[in-house]
Amino acid sequence: MFQSGRSGFFLFWFVLMFISFLSGQEQMVFFSQSEQLIGEQERFFTRQLSPARSMLLLNGTYDLLDGESRIRLGQITMPSVFHHSRSLIFQKIFPKQENPDSRYFLYLERLVGSIRISINDQLLYEGSRNFQPLLISVPSDLVTRQSNTLAIYVTPWRGLKNQLPAWIPINMPRVDHGSSGAIYLSMMPETAITGLDYRTYSRNESGIIEGEFMISSSTTHLSNIQITVQIFQKNQLLGTFPIGTNLDSSLSQQRIPFKIILQPRSVWSPENPGYYRMMINISKDNRIIDQYSSRVAFRDIEIRNNRLYLNNEPFSWKGINYVYQDSRGVSLFDRRLVIADLQKLKSRGFNLIRIPYFPQSERFYDLTDSLGILCLQDLPLPLLADYLFTDSTKTTNLFNYVKHFKKLIGPHPSVIAVGLNNFYLDNTSVGSAMLDSLARLAESDGEWLSYISHFDQVALQKSSAQFGILEILERPLPWEKFDEDFDSEGMPYPLILSALSLPLSLPFDTSQVSANLLPLQKMYMKLLEYPAKEKLVGQLFYTYSDYILETPSLQSGTIADNEYQTYPQGLWSKDRKIKPLAESILKGNWIPQEGDPRSTIQKEIHTYLFLIIGIVNLFIFLFLYRSFMEFRKNIFRSLRKPHGFFVELLERRIISYEQSFYLILVISVNAAVMLGGIIYFFRNNLLMDYLISLILPQAIAKQYAIHIIWKPYLLIPAIVGLIIITFLFLTIIIQLFSFFRRPRIRLRQAVATSTWAASPFLLLLPFGMFFYNLLLVMKSYWILGIALLYFHVWYVIRWLNGARVMTISSYLRVIVFSLFLGIFLGAGIYFLFYHDLTLTVHLKMLIQILTEHI
Repeated sequence: MFQSGRSGFFLFWFVLMFISFLSGQEQMVFFSQSEQLIGEQERFFTRQLSPARSMLLLNGTYDLLDGESRIRLGQITMPSVFHHSRSLIFQKIFPKQENPDSRYFLYLERLVGSIRISINDQLLYEGSRNFQPLLISVPSDLVTRQSNTLAIYVTPWRGLKNQLPAWIPINMPRVDHGSSGAIYLSMMPETAITGLDYRTYSRNESGIIEGEFMISSSTTHLSNIQITVQIFQKNQLLGTFPIGTNLDSSLSQQRIPFKIILQPRSVWSPENPGYYRMMINISKDNRIIDQYSSRVAFRDIEIRNNRLYLNNEPFSWKGINYVYQDSRGVSLFDRRLVIADLQKLKSRGFNLIRIPYFPQSERFYDLTDSLGILCLQDLPLPLLADYLFTDSTKTTNLFNYVKHFKKLIGPHPSVIAVGLNNFYLDNTSVGSAMLDSLARLAESDGEWLSYISHFDQVALQKSSAQFGILEILERPLPWEKFDEDFDSEGMPYPLILSALSLPLSLPFDTSQVSANLLPLQKMYMKLLEYPAKEKLVGQLFYTYSDYILETPSLQSGTIADNEYQTYPQGLWSKDRKIKPLAESILKGNWIPQEGDPRSTIQKEIHTYLFLIIGIVNLFIFLFLYRSFMEFRKNIFRSLRKPHGFFVELLERRIISYEQSFYLILVISVNAAVMLGGIIYFFRNNLLMDYLISLILPQAIAKQYAIHIIWKPYLLIPAIVGLIIITFLFLTIIIQLFSFFRRPRIRLRQAVATSTWAASPFLLLLPFGMFFYNLLLVMKSYWILGIALLYFHVWYVIRWLNGARVMTISSYLRVIVFSLFLGIFLGAGIYFLFYHDLTLTVHLKMLIQILTEHI
């Protein structure tokens, strides 16, 4: 017979194991570029320099320090990114810079995380960077020491903290914190061009370049300068255009408007990806003192009659999702790898890529320009909801992010559309008005289009964007509902189908990975037969290559790579090897080939494990029930007369730990079979993924959870342990409450109260072993849900009655005390992990998923 001390030991052991499971072991993993890639990077940026400018490249070896203790950890080669939660300092010493006629700017090509930049311990920048470059003005007297120290502080994002933009942690590519691009100190002349903003448009056969550039000086002598703009095409000078200036010599910074007309103009197109180069020259006394160059291209894009027109010609979409990671699964830019990727896609007939989640390096868009591949660029704004539009600081940051992104892609004609968000929740007029403003800002006077993506076609109809992307989540897509939504309200713009957020899953009774090319083939075949397919102007079913996930996704199954979860939907593997089935798809113009052996789904034995364990559990219970008369009597009394049972338990009845433990074990195993069946059945469902991502926001914890969920022989024991912990927690509540009452009860009585209150769950034993099989054959689950809800409410009422009797209290006191402890515990967890989240946003998202896709 168990003693109270042993019970306390077992409780402590269970809690300790549970905490150890969630905490995991953190690894420090760094990724850097090779010396060859760093050398290519340096040559690229050196070629961009005008003769009047120079730079000091700051790539290479950096000292690595702990962000809190400042202890030196070693050395690292920059650019470098990492995947752990510690704050780090990358520190480099560079030589003295002293040129009285120059101004200094520190340029960092791509940063991710919470960043602080300092030189010689003077803070130059502090903020959250999200996949965009950073240009910082550096006081000239700050870099005149014999040796100067550059320090880059990087603190990784934790969950959804410090992120604007932010995202839903489902199927997200692994985020690389750190600096993934070039770092250099730029030296500009005293008077220099420090900014350029322009747009291009066509009128008849003429091409017009209109905008303004900024001239600034370290002094206030901006008089007596001449400005000209030269236009080149393939290194051939087409013309020189003087810009009239009326500069105010009292100002150190001024904006100069300009307008240039080219006639005739040549247009950029995927078939002829040609562009101009615009060179702005500043001269004084017939001597050039600064030059600034930028690419220029003429490309018209518009939506007419629900069709996309490129340069006034109808354009046929043949798109694919493109998530860039190198063969290691990191986002360090590799120019050769990107060129190979884009050339493969173009040779296979793809003419458009969607770049999900976050912007790329400017050098990436240089390549899409040169190779003639159109881009749809998502901005990382999936939680773009009402709360962002009611907070002035967040709204300002949001609009500034879009403005900065526009500057990044401004010279790049291959970017034809910008995605404002994924899963926008438009529920207020304020949010709708602000989204309209954001859409107008993103469109940039017709230079680009704007779109939103959503998993609900009705929600897409509320948008002011110019076209929509519908993420396919269904198993399979309910075409009848799709037609009904189209016919009832109508879609105001073209619609593209995509399978990025959740690939179509395999049948329920297979343990194979759900992200598979075969269901996408079948989806495409169905689309070819769809009566109203003219309303769907394009599709993005396929993804170019597999990639490593930031927060591991249940939807991707049990495929793991170097302890990270891989999203296996790509036509090519992560190391750029084409998959056999993908070869068949591409050769057949995306049409499935008959007799493909991969179309045969093989059922595996562990899908029947729920039935086997349920039968064994029922047999064990019946054996105990028939063999022990006292055990049988206690079950009968607790079911028929629960109040009298608890009164007897308080006054004189002694129930051994063994009986309570046997009952807990039987109920827990049956509950694990049922709950495990539900989790396993919905393992590739967006709602399940979303809930697990909220409960376990850290990748390491969710990685363990996925490993367990996709293996029933691990899932059932894990749930059994959690349910036993729940019973012990309810026991502790009764024991704690009894400390404030008289007389105090023994631990054995508290254990028996929380355990035997659950005896009605024994009625589910014959039902539990067939529960998973019922899920496989049923099309609606609300009856099962109501039945389970009834039993849980029944248990809560019985537990409250037992706690009331044991503590000689009223129902009200027990309820208030229990709620207080529950709220206290919930608040502690909330403030520990999610204190900066907006719960209403997640609540709206859960409601949408429940109503549309369960």
